Amino acid sequence: YIELQSSSESTRLPRRYTAATLPHDTRAHAEIFRRPTDTDHTAPVRSCNQHNSVGSMRGLPVTVTLLLAAVSRLTSGSGCGDCWCVVNTTNGDQCTDYPEPMDYAGAVELQTTLAGQTPLNPFDLECDPYHDDACNTVPALPVGFDKDTAVCGYIYGDEECSEYTMVTYNTTDDAEAAGATVTHTGSCGLCSTTQDLASYMAVFDMTSAGKACGVKSLLSFDRGVKCYMDLGLTEPCARIWTYDSLKDSEVCKWTCAKGWSDPYNVPPSCELNDCLQCDEDQAGPLFQQFGGRTRRRSGLESAIQRPCETVAVLAHEACPGHR
Repeated sequence: YIELQSSSESTRLPRRYTAATLPHDTRAHAEIFRRPTDTDHTAPVRSCNQHNSVGSMRGLPVTVTLLLAAVSRLTSGSGCGDCWCVVNTTNGDQCTDYPEPMDYAGAVELQTTLAGQTPLNPFDLECDPYHDDACNTVPALPVGFDKDTAVCGYIYGDEECSEYTMVTYNTTDDAEAAGATVTHTGSCGLCSTTQDLASYMAVFDMTSAGKACGVKSLLSFDRGVKCYMDLGLTEPCARIWTYDSLKDSEVCKWTCAKGWSDPYNVPPSCELNDCLQCDEDQAGPLFQQFGGRTRRRSGLESAIQRPCETVAVLAHEACPGHR
């Protein structure tokens, strides 16, 4: 939930709305907190139905909103039940085998500090990788690393952690041996900065937040980029999100229109709905290649339940090793 405190009113909204999606005059006064269960006052337990609301679509014309229903990074799975993630029950796994990721939504001080840190080697994007096979970032994306074990790490340049260099390593052990702090699994990319991490922490349901940005991208690419930047993303990260949204509007629009009322994960199996699976298949691979960071790779919980074993186990600090 989010509680809005303004000079004129106090309002409670479902958790799928975040401070970043609210008007500027109320965003600064938004306090994000978790709703505890009867048995756990630190982490909620959600069923498949509870976890995947589509109510946020009602604020936009349905025919427009449907085109961008698949803008977040997703994957498929089965058997999630009441777990925060999708448990693979065929091999005997249980939800208790996978601790729920830390909730950073209310860690405003941490988010602010991360957003203020400066990357010394950020990636930029001036082409559309979905329509240009020769497209690459500047500097070029890392190559030659094992995609199953590679990690993106930070090398901080001072004790205050005000500046850092992003480096891709073959393994977590290699990163730690070099004195790096792992920020996500997979190679570094456009969304690997601490500012983008802070945005992912703040916006729990990037799918709902991204729908409005996707609609704006249909009107103007620059408007789409600005919308994503208003969620806290860096401009290069916002650009790959916008290109991803436009790709979804091309190849997934009819699939999304057909299943517009489906929850993110379809019970009882909790596999992705067809719209989100289309995004995963058609746009997901390039997004991961160019973006680098995803919620799953960053060890962050999502509004969409994902296979437990695919969520990285990471803890994020503003200045690792310095308190």
